[in-house]
Amino acid sequence: MWWRTIVALLLVVTVAGVCFAQEKPAKPPRGAIVLFDGKDLSKWVSRDGKSPARWEITADGAMQVKAGTGDIMTRDEFGSFQLHI
Repeated sequence: MWWRTIVALLLVVTVAGVCFAQEKPAKPPRGAIVLFDGKDLSKWVSRDGKSPARWEITADGAMQVKAGTGDIMTRDEFGSFQLHI
């Protein structure tokens, strides 16, 4: 009886490990404009369109709004585009 419990537990742990494994980021397509690489906000500005974006980058490389800084937008304007995440 215990072997069923152990097998079930191992299966759950294995599936959880596969589900939460992080893949390496894919290389962007040729000619793509990378707006955020997890390291800097150089392609972003504050809502006024002039001031640098004052959001923060977390330890895991995500953008995070900093209290009181407001919205950000891309430095350049884009029309028709393909978004790759």
